[in-house]
Amino acid sequence: MTPAALHLLAGLVSRHLGLFYPPHRYGDLERGFRLASADLGFTDPEYGALQLLARPLTPRQTDSLATHLTIGETHFFRHVEVFETLRQTVVPQALSTARREGRRLRIWSAGCCSGEEIYSLAILLRELGVRSNEVELLGTDVSPAALQRAREAVYSEWSFRGVPEALRSRYFESAGERRYRLRPEMRESVAFASLNLVTSTFPVNQDVVLCRNVLIYFNGDAASQVTQRLWASVHPAGWFILGACEGQLGCELGLQPWPRCPVVFAKGASREMLWPPPFESPAAPQPSLARQARAHWEAGHGPDAESLLLPLVQTGMADAETVILLARIMADRGALEQAEAVCRDGLYRHVEEPELHYLLGTIQQEQGQEEQAILSHRRALQIDRRHVMALISAGLLLRRRGQQREAQEYFHRAAGALEECPVDKPEQVAELLQFVREAGT
Repeated sequence: MTPAALHLLAGLVSRHLGLFYPPHRYGDLERGFRLASADLGFTDPEYGALQLLARPLTPRQTDSLATHLTIGETHFFRHVEVFETLRQTVVPQALSTARREGRRLRIWSAGCCSGEEIYSLAILLRELGVRSNEVELLGTDVSPAALQRAREAVYSEWSFRGVPEALRSRYFESAGERRYRLRPEMRESVAFASLNLVTSTFPVNQDVVLCRNVLIYFNGDAASQVTQRLWASVHPAGWFILGACEGQLGCELGLQPWPRCPVVFAKGASREMLWPPPFESPAAPQPSLARQARAHWEAGHGPDAESLLLPLVQTGMADAETVILLARIMADRGALEQAEAVCRDGLYRHVEEPELHYLLGTIQQEQGQEEQAILSHRRALQIDRRHVMALISAGLLLRRRGQQREAQEYFHRAAGALEECPVDKPEQVAELLQFVREAGT
């Protein structure tokens, strides 16, 4: 597809779905649209794009675009800090408000993908002893395919990483081939509906609204507008929860973050509520285990290292170095999707760690996701503008895409960083310096 056609298509997708596709992500846009175009019966994607631009989108066309262009990767009880805050603070206070007003507790998962988040809440409520007739759980998404998966509620083992075996056994039954189906009484406790965060009417007076890891794919204006509308849908004494990289959206609107979990926002909270006594977090991983795992890895025993690291990382409390090591081990054995998921989860706690962004970029590059890889390298460089390997990797990717001038700029910056870095490995620095000088000419 031509750049001009992709530019027009990006505008269409932004207007109707809120999804942001800048020029460096046009490759992702084209790949997704080729699938949507075939689904809609167009043999030529460029012709299909022009047809969609020529007249208002039909519901069928919107559904197809949503199915093939939205991104979904999640798992049960994702991010321990959020669910600990839900368990200890949000649910008890929201439930108290609902009971005082003589109604059901209302919880909405906006952008629920395949259902893991809203079902996690259903399980949490059951574990807390909340009766099913006391709560209304709603999961919405713009993708019909995602909603279908959510209603079927069949999941692979990868969706349960970090979930205790006893909890899985209590609420799921075997569906064969290492897959598990949520028990009927839990499936029936959740309602699912199609909802477009850009164009649809929102439910109102929700006690808890979660919209996590959705708005990061929206353009700035759309993300801000949707955030305001979500906040308006929250009950005057309710709660609003964003994703790890989205908390700033709430702060920009003047919302007050919960001190112990800064992606949680309390509406109408008093100062006393906003500064509760700290809850007890899970114990931090033992450094000795991480050191043992590194020793195994350096000795060439990757599986032994991985078996030690995985439980530590699944607690959600591992330090950045431990997360990076596990992701590298997984990537080394070819488990790129798992390695990418470990990086993304790790960024929830360590969003300011440039090496984690850089590693995510290298994994994405190995998967052929060049536009996303460039974006990850740029995020690393926003934190550490002199990260040599991120500069070189971004430069090589840009050069391969024909963006010579921008590539040369990255190589020039890499050369400058190498010339000023401490020389503890002079031969390696000299080789890299020669490489980037030649690449930048």
